[in-house]
Amino acid sequence: MTASCVVACLLAAWAGAAEPATPPGASRVHDVLAELQKPKTSKKPESWRLKEEDVNQFVDAALASKKRIGLRKLRFEFDQSGALGATAVINMNDIKLEGFAIRAFKTMLSGTHTLKTKGRLLVKNAKGVFEIDKASFDDVWVPAWFASSVIAFAGRQQPPHIDITEEFPLPYGISDVRITRDQAEIIR
Repeated sequence: MTASCVVACLLAAWAGAAEPATPPGASRVHDVLAELQKPKTSKKPESWRLKEEDVNQFVDAALASKKRIGLRKLRFEFDQSGALGATAVINMNDIKLEGFAIRAFKTMLSGTHTLKTKGRLLVKNAKGVFEIDKASFDDVWVPAWFASSVIAFAGRQQPPHIDITEEFPLPYGISDVRITRDQAEIIR
């Protein structure tokens, strides 16, 4: 089954990081995370809907409460086609990239920059992998492998240390995440 979101993974990574969750959207996400952490009591599928703004308020609160290596700001855009857009303000001085081609980029690109991606989370057997369809770095197109390298490094450095560009288990028994315009539906 194809799903379209990295939201569930990021929420799992930042569970509890946004406490106290003061903005209403951040509180809503915190409540959904609390529900997801409870054991499932029925064989019937359960689902939760989160608005794009709820997720962005939660991420803002999480970043304000605990700094993330290389990440200064992160905003999501939910696309009605099922794609997920993300814009991250990153400090490349904090990002340690591997491989000759990547290091060549790094020497040219130090300091704070904006990385924009659009992609999909492909889900099968409760495992996911985020595939980037397109990416830009300071509004200049970059190859998807470059954006994947930055995302992979950042993911490995932050709890729960998951590289979302490689296959990974979805947390909390989540079986699917569906994106529609302005909202995500999390299903387990």
